[in-house]
Amino acid sequence: MPEIRGPVPRPSQFEPRDLAIGLTILEGDHFRALRPPDYIVHLTKGLSDNINQIIQTKNKIRAWIIDRIFRFDTINQRAGALKYFIDTAIVGPLK
Repeated sequence: MPEIRGPVPRPSQFEPRDLAIGLTILEGDHFRALRPPDYIVHLTKGLSDNINQIIQTKNKIRAWIIDRIFRFDTINQRAGALKYFIDTAIVGPLK
């Protein structure tokens, strides 16, 4: 995953649909890199470089989302942040 330079964007800077599109593009690049041998290695409980990249990207996205939710002090603010990410997941880029 490319290193992020400059300030990390806040979710509130994007509409849920726009964030969904950005995350889809980011993850899509990794999925496009998969080749048949990667699947075979994965099925034998191994990790190819391409699958490892996908896992690392998903973990970084998950950590970023958790960080964004738990930055807030009140339960209502955290609920609002959680709702934003749920809306992002529901909207998806194709709707």
